[in-house]
Amino acid sequence: PVAGAILQLNKPGTILIEISIGSDDGLKTGDVFVVSRKDKRIGKLTITKCEPDRSTAKIIVVNDGETLQIGDQVANLSASLGAARPPRKMQNKHEPSDGQSAK
Repeated sequence: PVAGAILQLNKPGTILIEISIGSDDGLKTGDVFVVSRKDKRIGKLTITKCEPDRSTAKIIVVNDGETLQIGDQVANLSASLGAARPPRKMQNKHEPSDGQSAK
């Protein structure tokens, strides 16, 4: 998984932030990241713009009672979910394939 930190929060009320990792780290537009502080998940982001060493992200959700802060940790959610999904997809593909192969 790719991990970094929040570098900049834009004006209050805006939904864009800047994080410390970018395309050189393998990020691409649309990647989803979780935001955490002291090992507690507090929100989610989606990447809207990548530069080599930093990215702009849109805040998707922030848990009730939490606010994002400079220095909060971000980690790639897509990578961790991607690791969990393929076995399910493979099982689902095999079941219909068995039925279709009988044609």
